[in-house]
Amino acid sequence: MIVMPFSRASRAAGDPGFHGNALISRLAMSEPMLVRLGDAHRWETGRTRRIGNRIALATRVILDDAPIVLVATHLESHAGPDVRANQMRMLLDAVEDYADGAPVLIGGDFNTRTATKDDMRDPSARMRLRAADPTLLTRPAPREPLFALAEVAGYDWRMCNSDTPTERRAEHGDPSFRLDWFFARGLVCDNPTTVPAVHTNSEALSDHHAITLDVRLA
Repeated sequence: MIVMPFSRASRAAGDPGFHGNALISRLAMSEPMLVRLGDAHRWETGRTRRIGNRIALATRVILDDAPIVLVATHLESHAGPDVRANQMRMLLDAVEDYADGAPVLIGGDFNTRTATKDDMRDPSARMRLRAADPTLLTRPAPREPLFALAEVAGYDWRMCNSDTPTERRAEHGDPSFRLDWFFARGLVCDNPTTVPAVHTNSEALSDHHAITLDVRLA
């Protein structure tokens, strides 16, 4: 499975930015579902005007003769942890009804910055925060309540992810966050890996690195 939070931000001031998600799988997919996660932040100023809002996509596939549910999502970057927790709550509630007891794998960009994106734009502020708490960037669970919500709902995330940053911003010593995560229920997770989003010619392919995971039925 490939989970793809997608955004395209135009460089021209005032041009629209189109946001959405995609699921790509070698397994046959069926009964897709779209979950709207609210309009927590409207990008109407500055360089990009956003078209649409944060969503999640879900689909059913068959793995080892058993149905499982795959979900791709992208939570809000410009809001804080409480907004992301509310989006996670909406997502988990929708997936609960949709999955009907089947195992679930949720993946995507959860924007776990432990604050708002605007609060974290200043590299010096980020450096000071990291100096005060070395785990701030890659272990955000204590400051992002969405992790606790997922755990209460029966999802594991500790065995599904590494501590490697996934934000591609380390070129000039600017500390990077881990923003991308997997959450699994009813599945055994192994070998969480972060794959650099860099072409063989050193060209950047994305502003995030990819994350991968091996899963099997519990």
